[in-house]
Amino acid sequence: MLCYGHFDLGHAEPGLHVGGVEVTEEIYLSGGMDGLFWNDFRYIPNCATGIREEARAPAEGLAARMDAAISAGKRLLIATHTCPWRELNGHPLRGGASDILSTYSGNSLLGKEIENRAGHVDFLMCGHTHMPVREQTRHGIRCLNVGADYGRFRGVVYNTGSNIIKGTGEKLLPR
Repeated sequence: MLCYGHFDLGHAEPGLHVGGVEVTEEIYLSGGMDGLFWNDFRYIPNCATGIREEARAPAEGLAARMDAAISAGKRLLIATHTCPWRELNGHPLRGGASDILSTYSGNSLLGKEIENRAGHVDFLMCGHTHMPVREQTRHGIRCLNVGADYGRFRGVVYNTGSNIIKGTGEKLLPR
């Protein structure tokens, strides 16, 4: 199942400041900060009046789809755009303007919905941050950030019979 999953500031570093300015919802809604601009306002105009409200809709939609699949006795393979957990972010904090990217990397509401159904999830991948994060286990779920970027497709092939994951791109998933 697929999910877009808008940001909710749930992965924000507490008290994060960039250039002496606290990173807030208002900064996000302005479309840029300290020379960085995000594509939401180029590709998704008027995307939100409030981040958390925008993020809640895809989380609720994913929850409904997961529940329907679980009720039908199915296992889940999940692909989200934004990171459901901060550990899949891929943007280390470096003390500069790029730290803002860690704040706007994910949707913690997706993470909570997935955690609530973790026993039914075989695999999760995301890719929004443009920075790969190698395979790891979160909440008992095998997951990774493929780190796809504009013009650089990356993906995975998951063999359900053998639980083997093969990545496209630079050595993402040797197991």
